[in-house]
Order: sequence, then structure tokens, then C-alpha cells
Amino acid sequence: MKWFYNLKLGAKLMTGFIMVAVIAAAIGYFGIKNMHAIDEADTMLYEKITIPINDLAEISTAFQRVRINLRDLVEAESAQERDKALETVKALRAITAEKSATFEKTILTDEGRKLFAQFQKTREAYG
Repeated sequence: MKWFYNLKLGAKLMTGFIMVAVIAAAIGYFGIKNMHAIDEADTMLYEKITIPINDLAEISTAFQRVRINLRDLVEAESAQERDKALETVKALRAITAEKSATFEKTILTDEGRKLFAQFQKTREAYG
């Protein structure tokens, strides 16, 4: 360590600044590397989890509207009202099928796939 004490003041300062610069560069490298990992995770979260929530909401809305139109179908007093309610139910079921197919592509886990298969089976039994 005596060699360090024998250095001139300028050399000591330069050594200190270089060490600080190396430490700052290492911190910057790890920071940027972790920012890229966070960006990738954020993109996956948005594309595979956040966007499909909209599909689930549309499936839920279509299901509730099917229930309402089935009620209207049962309570209809004329053939025209029954036909209108039936056409609406068919259109809503098509929306449910379309959004279900879109949602199925974004399922990430095996448990999610099992639950979705159960949903599909129940949906088929419902009509």
C-alpha cells in the first residue's frame, strides 16, 4: 500500500475518478439490463393478461344479454318477437364463440386451460 502513498496527488485523484467511473458504468450496465427484462415482462403482461380481460368482459356481457333475450323469447306474445329474440341470441352466441377463441390463444397456465375447457364444456351444455 506504500506505493499508493508515494504517488503524486494528480495520480491519486485520477485513480479515484477512474474507480468511480468503473463503478458507475457497472451500475449503469446492470440497470439497463434489468430495465430490458422489466420491459419484456411488461410486454408479456400487457399482451397475455391485460388485453384478454376485454375478451372476458365481452363474453360476460354477451352471456348476460343471452339470458335477457331468452327471457324475452319465453315471454314473447308474437312470432315476430320470438324471431327477433332468437336472432339476437344467435348473434350473441356467435360473439361469445369468437371472443372465447381469441381468449383461448392467450391462456398461459395449465390450470387456466383446464378452467377454460370446463367453461367450454359448460357453454356447450347450456346451448
